[in-house]
Parts: sequence; structure tokens; C-alpha cells
Amino acid sequence: MKMTEKKLFLILIAVLLSLTAGCRNMLGEEFFGSTSTSPAKETESPVGSPGTSETIQIKMYQYKPEYNDAVEKAAAEFSKENEKIKITVKSAKSGEDYMTTLKTLLNSGDQPDLFNIGRMDDLFELKDKLSDLSDLEAVQYANKDSLKGVAIEDKIYGTPYNMEGFGFIYNKEMFEKAEIDIPSLDSFMALEDAVKKLDKQKENIKIEAVFAFPVKDFQITGIHMSNAFISPEFEGDVLKVYQSKNIEFILSDAFRKLVDLQLKYSVTPVSEIDNKKQIEYFVDEKIAIILQGNWIYSMIEAKNKEFAEKIDMLPFFVDGLSKLNHSVGVPMYWAINNSSKEEVKEACKDFLNWLYISDGGEKIIREDFKFVPAYMAFAADVVKDPLGKCVFAKSSTGDVISYVFMGYPNEWGTKTLGADIYRYANGELSWDKVIENAKKEWNKQRQ
Repeated sequence: MKMTEKKLFLILIAVLLSLTAGCRNMLGEEFFGSTSTSPAKETESPVGSPGTSETIQIKMYQYKPEYNDAVEKAAAEFSKENEKIKITVKSAKSGEDYMTTLKTLLNSGDQPDLFNIGRMDDLFELKDKLSDLSDLEAVQYANKDSLKGVAIEDKIYGTPYNMEGFGFIYNKEMFEKAEIDIPSLDSFMALEDAVKKLDKQKENIKIEAVFAFPVKDFQITGIHMSNAFISPEFEGDVLKVYQSKNIEFILSDAFRKLVDLQLKYSVTPVSEIDNKKQIEYFVDEKIAIILQGNWIYSMIEAKNKEFAEKIDMLPFFVDGLSKLNHSVGVPMYWAINNSSKEEVKEACKDFLNWLYISDGGEKIIREDFKFVPAYMAFAADVVKDPLGKCVFAKSSTGDVISYVFMGYPNEWGTKTLGADIYRYANGELSWDKVIENAKKEWNKQRQ
């Protein structure tokens, strides 16, 4: 009987080892093998000159599935100009947990050389695997304050992927019909008056409501919206946010006012409104304003190009702040694997410099990525859409409410704050309780 148990035990161990090896291969040795690559050429070297014909291989894993085609085109164009460098591009799939996959890859037998990082906790966890990019030429052109999210002491561990902004996107035509003067919207009270005016003229401008408040989307409320009310408390410094043991929520009353305004003048029931429904209401011209980011422009343009020409972006209306600003920051950074070969690391740097500070890279960003660059090397007309133009103009001056949510405790913004805002919207929780829970969970995670 004991012998049988021993055999079963050995068989079980063998099966587990086999499964582990299989998983390792799926996210390791075979991960980059099945992807497309940029077409680099191997130049023939004279006989007797060893090593000069070898191609430098860069393995890239990037987080944004929507940018896959643009990244592949950039890799291909770069390789045309740098024939001995070949880039294998792998992009995260829609819905994939990018950081979980990245961390698995970085502990596999086939690590990426070039990848993305974002949250401060990931930066500190992966710090030993990241190259210091302080001497990268592109870094010297990065917009003011855009490197705070990758700076530890006197080293820079990444360079910005792009810049984005979040605020109120509105229908210009509807505001004109309601005779609302945009330059006069210089405070929360002015916004409140404009919303009341739109509401009174719903029949005239043919809308169901002023807003479609997406409380079902915890990312919008608990991350992006909250940032405007948390960033000023920490002077826009994401490292201070990450290191803080507590949050005072000094602008919690201003936060409540903006939440209440949207709840009062929103399509109902708000409990059913998520990101997708919110955008549908807006594009169908059933509402006048949405709380969103500039990244939705391409989606709106694809749905209705004529409507896309009617929209623009307002700043964040934070009651109590002396100045209104847009919420702007870097969502992700490029990082280089510190364990890659020196020639590969240098090739990665060459690619990043080419992408962000060369004419060839600017052309790709202008025509294919169509995002807001976070670098001063770009001409003002590189961004074509109105939302992106607004973000680019603000980010270039540094006159913004800086993104700090990358320093929030892990999942605090969605699972605690966003979830409780949803309960508040449904009448299940008081605002005081929302703030109390948020403070407790922040402190709990930082112990």
C-alpha cells in the first residue's frame, strides 16, 4: 500500500512539473516566438569579419492593444533606418492584466527588453530590473513634471509613453443654443449655473439630461475623477501620494459637490450607466456633457465624424481651488530591462530617441498613434483633434492638476472609493461614510 502511495505521489509531482513547464513556456520561451517582427535586414559582412553580420534583437511587450498597429509600424520604420536592429512586438490583449503578465515574463527564460511600467508600487518592486535612463536624450525633452512617476532619488527609470487628460467634454453646439459663454465658466458656481441653464432648455436643445454620470464605472469615478480632488492635497507629487500613510481628503466637500451635481442632472437610473453607455448617450446627442478623457476622441470620430467636430474640453471644476485646470498626466512609461545585453539596451534607447525626437518618429505619432506626446520636441500642430490639442497645450505649460493616482494604494481607487461612490449614488451610503471608508482603507494598506 505504501509503495502504491509513493508511486501516486511521484506521478502527481511529475504532472505538476509538466504543467509548470508548460505555463512557463506559454509566457516565456514561446511568448515572443509567435509574434510579428519588424523587417530588419542582415547586412552581409566581408569574409573574415566575425560578428558584424549579426542582427540585434529587441523583444518588446507593450500595454496598449489599441496601439499595436502603430507600434508595429514604428518598429518597421525604425528598422528600415537601422538595418541591423530587429524588433519583435508583442502587445497586451484586450482585458489582459498587463502587469501580471509582465512580471511573469520578467521571471521567465525569455524576458522582454523593452516594456511599460506605470504604478509606483510596480516601479519600486521592479526597480532592480530597470535600467537608469537619466542619460536618454528623449528624457531631456520630456515635459515639465512628466518624469515624477519614474524618479527615485537621482535616477530616472522610464520615459513617457504619451500624455493624456481628463475633464468635462461638452457639445459646443448645445452650449451655443443655451447661450452659455465658455470663457465665463471660471468656477464651480459658474458650472452649476450653466448646468441649470441647460436643464431648463432640455426641450429646446433636445436632450434627455445634461449628464450621463457613469457611477457603474469605478475606474472613472474612483481613479480619474478622484485625482482632481486628491492631487492638490499632495501638491501634484505622485511619490508623496505613494509614501503617504494617510489621506486627509481636504477637498472631500468639493468632491461631493461635483458628484451631487452630476447625480441631480443625469440620465437615470445612474446605477446602470457605465463608460460605454455614457459615450453612447453623448454621441447620440441625448446629453450635453460627459466626464471623460481625451482618449475617447478616436472612438467618437469612428462612430460619428460629424459629431466629433462639435466637441471640446473644459477643465476640472474643483470648488475651493483658486484656479481651474485640466487633470493631466502620463498613464504609462517605457522601461528597459537592466539584464538585457548592453548592445540591446543601447538599441532600445536608439528606438525611443527615434520615436520621440526624430522627424520619422514624429510622423508616426502624428499619423498613426494620434496621441498627445509628452515631449517638448514636438510642434504644436502634431495633435489634430480638439481634445488632444487642449491637453497638449496645458501639458506643455505644466499648468495642470497632475496625475497622482498611480500612487494610490493598490485597487483602493476602484474597489474602495469607486465602489462606495456607486453605493452613495444608490442611496446606500452617506458621503461621510464614503470618505471614512476611503481613509481607513488607505491607512490599512499602508501599514
